[in-house]
Amino acid sequence: MSMRASALFAALTVGCTGAQRTSVLPLPGRTRQPCGNGRAVPGEPASGFGGERTAAESRREAGCGRRHWAALPLWFVLAATAASEPDLRLITLDPGHFHAALVQKEMLPGVSEKVQVYAPLGPDLIAHLGRVAQFNNRCQAPTRWQLEVYAGADYWERLLADAWGDVVVLSGRNCGKIERIEALARRGFDVLADKPWVIEPGCLPQLQAALEAAERCGVIALDCMTQRFEISCLLQRELVNDPDIFGACLTGSEAEPAVWMESVHHLLKEVAGVPNLRPAWFFDIRQQGEGLADVGTHLVDLV
Repeated sequence: MSMRASALFAALTVGCTGAQRTSVLPLPGRTRQPCGNGRAVPGEPASGFGGERTAAESRREAGCGRRHWAALPLWFVLAATAASEPDLRLITLDPGHFHAALVQKEMLPGVSEKVQVYAPLGPDLIAHLGRVAQFNNRCQAPTRWQLEVYAGADYWERLLADAWGDVVVLSGRNCGKIERIEALARRGFDVLADKPWVIEPGCLPQLQAALEAAERCGVIALDCMTQRFEISCLLQRELVNDPDIFGACLTGSEAEPAVWMESVHHLLKEVAGVPNLRPAWFFDIRQQGEGLADVGTHLVDLV
């Protein structure tokens, strides 16, 4: 499993687009038993799913601990999974940001070609399918993704009812994202979600609850942003934190800050050489979050 783990991490460090659409019917798959904690999640069916245990549940019952994995690099987390397990199956949930498509920029050893997509029918879904289609249709090393798309208004409930797949990929639409992360973890899904998970200080207890749910249920809830693990950023961080090289940070003021970092990321961003069109909700701070919570993450990751 270490090969597919390394490949998945490598794919997340680059970028993506391409798609081959098949039917909109759900794929048959394993059912899962939710890891309950006595609390209901809005929009989540009250009844659980029985039947065959998932790989995550089998590992948990066998005592293969995954405590604190949410804080580890993705390559380390996935490399620790047993090689004898079947291919990982990806699920994309309501892809509002191109980060979800970047996960599929390359074919990944140990990851199934079939990907289930659950989203409302609209511009965000169409843009996501277009990006994956570009990767499938490119001349050099085209991908072979086969997308099963469910585009009904009840896409969230349908995902939970189908209980198909292993790893759910979330991107964009940051308001309410943390509730979905917790609900998915409780249902036995591993989760890869882009930043930010929360956009208000009052949501920090929900973040803690989501991480605790993932730990309790033996699944991974991980930030899929990879810049902080790139060697250039790691070296830069070490240099800045070495007093013999960098010295000490000056005391700045609002008028004359000691450190100045800026980005036009929110205004212009290219994906695979094509300018990215921002959806309308991207400019709503109630949905996207303030600049420091979103784009500021990239600046912090540099040092």
